[in-house]
Amino acid sequence: MSLATGAASFIDGLRLLRHPRVRRFVWAPMAVAAVVVVPLLFYAVEVNEGIGALIVNAGRRELQKLRYHLPRLAALLLLPLVPVVNLVAPLLWLVFGAWLLALQFVDYAAENRGLPFAATRALLAEHRAAAFGFGALAALALAVPLAALVVVPAAVCGGAVLWRRLQPPPGTAQEAAGTSGRTG
Repeated sequence: MSLATGAASFIDGLRLLRHPRVRRFVWAPMAVAAVVVVPLLFYAVEVNEGIGALIVNAGRRELQKLRYHLPRLAALLLLPLVPVVNLVAPLLWLVFGAWLLALQFVDYAAENRGLPFAATRALLAEHRAAAFGFGALAALALAVPLAALVVVPAAVCGGAVLWRRLQPPPGTAQEAAGTSGRTG
């Protein structure tokens, strides 16, 4: 897969925001967050066990991501201190940021299917160019002030599109044997 595949997936995510069947999953949660969730963050509400378990699982998954991201981030923080290498540090930050965004947004599709975070990492590692194309376009879009209101839901949709595009075709030996290099 190419850079264009990743970038096209992000753009398709933007287009999906207007699709009638997706609209309620994007705009309704944004409206609810703005009207209900944000004010509730300032007050204590008891959480039932079902939602509590969901929150604990989501928190656990985010901690897995942090354990993956932080050592790499620490290494990048040291690059500006190394002469000559510091010249490429901004490019490495862009590549790293694009990789993290691709991991974050493609992982929603994996999590919805009950797959471990390692499956997302393995899938994107097999298709680094597509991951970079997707993540770089998301990073550039997020650099626009206030664009996050639309970019984040578009990136979630686009991540699902990219996840789908990177899956082996049904009936292939890779799919049947589960030997595409992914774990989970």
